[in-house]
Amino acid sequence: KFGSFGVSFNATNEFVNYSSPTMLDNLSQISISAWIYPTDAGESGTGRIVEKAVALGPVNGWAFFVRDIPPTINDSIAFFVDYSTTDLSITSANNTIKYNEWQHVAVAWDGTSSSSSIHLYVNGIEVTNHSSTSGAGTRQNDSAASLLVGSDGTQARTFNGTIIR
Repeated sequence: KFGSFGVSFNATNEFVNYSSPTMLDNLSQISISAWIYPTDAGESGTGRIVEKAVALGPVNGWAFFVRDIPPTINDSIAFFVDYSTTDLSITSANNTIKYNEWQHVAVAWDGTSSSSSIHLYVNGIEVTNHSSTSGAGTRQNDSAASLLVGSDGTQARTFNGTIIR
């Protein structure tokens, strides 16, 4: 549903599909920012803010999402990129995001396989990391994946709240 300030998602079956324009395939660098108003961490504790992948993991792509998998990871944001051997991933420190309030989140990635090449921000401030893993092998091709806001391609990791891109 389009709300007065963005798109509202119900953590069940709502998302926006931007398809897969060639200009978004296999980007060498990625910067994403959005205003989010999460009411919880979304489906399975990993509600997608933006994703371009063909399956969970992400498989053949990347994902930027809210992450809450107690007891280890609580109220965080994360960014993962699929590599053939080990995925590149970073998860912010616990309690980085708040529920039921607006906050600006962003990720900037320079395209390399080093976890230090990913920077996560909340309300304009770079946040510390809970965990990170550098990618190993080759980055997987994401050209078959659609760019989605509010869910993953299987609709198993839907966002709960509102997103303004």
